[in-house]
Amino acid sequence: MTRQTLAALALCLLAACGGATPKELSKQADDALRGGDPAKAEKLADQGLQAMKGADTDRATAWTLERVRLEALASQGEKTKLLEGLSTASVAYPDQVKADFYAKLGRELADAGKPVESLELVEVGKKKFPDMAAAFDGLIKELKNKAAGDDALTAKLKQLGYL
Repeated sequence: MTRQTLAALALCLLAACGGATPKELSKQADDALRGGDPAKAEKLADQGLQAMKGADTDRATAWTLERVRLEALASQGEKTKLLEGLSTASVAYPDQVKADFYAKLGRELADAGKPVESLELVEVGKKKFPDMAAAFDGLIKELKNKAAGDDALTAKLKQLGYL
């Protein structure tokens, strides 16, 4: 047997033996995120997304898993992975991935101690949703207030014309 066949067989046996379903994993991932454990949330969300491959797609569960994964990445300050995920998610879930979601993730990046990366995400969001730029105003104001004593953030705010 090939590795892929063994992996598929293992997944089937795991599911048959009571392994967590994607819906259960989405709840566990969301609970971990809300409980302040973004690394665990990301891992559970990834497991749920993997478990959904090749199965009947439940869009609500798939979106919950993807949303938790993206929020977990932001909470961990993982801007590069976050942008990659947003690129895919914005195509797969255009009704959910809007300016407000970008702003929420930007705030989570800032809260993770990544204010410059947060501002970079704001700029990506403003370019993607130019008619919804006001969704980012609150976050930009917060970042401006945090700029005192942060040379990198101050420089980025000046570069982008906010200061």
